[in-house]
Amino acid sequence: MFYSVDSRCYVEAFHFWEHYNPKCTGPNHFIESIYQSKLINNNACIDDLLIHGEMEICHYQYNYDTISLLVRNKLLFYLIYENYKQIHELPPELQGNGSIYDVEIDKFEKCIYIQVKNGIMRKCYSIRKEIKAKYDLIIRDSNIQGMEIDLRTNHLYYYDKNSITLLHTRFFTKLTLYQTENWIYYFKLDLNTE
Repeated sequence: MFYSVDSRCYVEAFHFWEHYNPKCTGPNHFIESIYQSKLINNNACIDDLLIHGEMEICHYQYNYDTISLLVRNKLLFYLIYENYKQIHELPPELQGNGSIYDVEIDKFEKCIYIQVKNGIMRKCYSIRKEIKAKYDLIIRDSNIQGMEIDLRTNHLYYYDKNSITLLHTRFFTKLTLYQTENWIYYFKLDLNTE
C-alpha cells in the first residue's frame, strides 16, 4: 500500500521484497511493513545505527509526540515517549545565529522557521544538502511580533502591530487575513475544529 509522505522513497530495512506488493517504484511512495522504515535518496536520517549512527534530530518526527523549546537562543526538543527526562539540543547546523524571538517547527515537511530581527527565516533538514545550507530569509519584515504554524494546511501565520498575514509554506504565497488601526498584542491559532 502506498502513502504519500514527502519527496523521498521509503523502503523496508531488511529487503524482504516478497512480503510487499507493490514495490516502491519511485519517490513519494511509502511501503507499509512490520519493519522499521529506512529512508533512501541522500536522506539525513539513516536507520542503520551500526554503520552511520543516527542524529538526534531524526527522533523529531511527525509520528512522535514532542515539545519544542527555545531557551536562550538555543533550539531544543523533548520526546514525550521517553521514560527518562532528557531534553535534546538540535544539532549546531540547525541552530540559528543571533537573537531568536520565536520558533515553529514543521515535523511533516522537516523545516524550522525562526523569527529574527529582520523577519522570518527557514531551514529544512530532510537531506544532508539542506542541513549544510544556511537559513533562508523568507519574509523580510522587522515589524513581525510573532508566528504560528498550522501543520494540517502548510500555512504559517504571522502578525505585526496592525495585521495578521498567512504564508503558504510550499508555494510562498501571502495573504493578509486581518487589518486594523488598533494594535494587535497577542495572536493564538486555535486548531480545534469542534
